[in-house]
Amino acid sequence: KTKTFVFDHSYWSHSGYEENPDGYLRPVDDRYADQNTVFEHLGRGVLENAWKGYNCSLFAYGQT
Repeated sequence: KTKTFVFDHSYWSHSGYEENPDGYLRPVDDRYADQNTVFEHLGRGVLENAWKGYNCSLFAYGQT
């Protein structure tokens, strides 16, 4: 049986970066999404709503 999956966002983090001496993976390709990109797209809104008293959650799955 075929299963269908849906998602709101998908970010690329497999390649398209260079590692700085401090370990930060700096984007060198427009496809690569670093932590700052993900936070600006998703995290900031979740955090702002949490400060307003709303229950919030953000589920992230992938390479860790």
